[in-house]
Amino acid sequence: IEDAQGEGQPFQMLGICTSMKEELEEVMPGRFEFSADRDYFDYIYLRSDLATLKGKKYQPKRNHINRFKNTYPDYEYPELVPECLKLEAEWCKTNNCAEDVALQAERRSMTAALAHFEELGLRGGVLHVNGDIVAFTFGAPINNETFDVCVEKANTDVEGVYTMINNEFALHIPEQYIYINREEDLGLEGLRKAKLSYHPETLLEKCMAKLK
Repeated sequence: IEDAQGEGQPFQMLGICTSMKEELEEVMPGRFEFSADRDYFDYIYLRSDLATLKGKKYQPKRNHINRFKNTYPDYEYPELVPECLKLEAEWCKTNNCAEDVALQAERRSMTAALAHFEELGLRGGVLHVNGDIVAFTFGAPINNETFDVCVEKANTDVEGVYTMINNEFALHIPEQYIYINREEDLGLEGLRKAKLSYHPETLLEKCMAKLK
């Protein structure tokens, strides 16, 4: 609060969940204005849903995976390797990272994470087709029940690649994790549609707390 006031800026906190909101109200009653932002709600899925894709609602996802396996029968899902940076560089060219400050920041943090993979307790994997990397993903536990997907990148020229990397990741993380948190959609229409298509178990509401 002192830092914000010293800079002449309002003090605010992002990513406040319901339980945190209640705690803030207990400690500083009536001091904050809370506003929810749908763009930053986390998508929480059952790991078993993403791993098995059972039921009629997941038929389109199973179709994607079957087409992928039929087209690329020799695909592999090895552990995460440094070549991820090569694919990420290609992804950045396609998505104009050089002109997007947020994507540049993401790339820096991802590079640092890969450099300290084991120290950070991360887990992940890559998808190989004909010996070339076409997708990678990694994440870390949030608690004993929930695993967070931090990064997922893929070559969209390969049909079904995102569905495939998503499924393989869910299959390979330990079964102790009941939930998978695939984070927010940032209000991006395509990303929101994709995340809703996996039928989240719940949307974790998050809001901003601004000091009055």
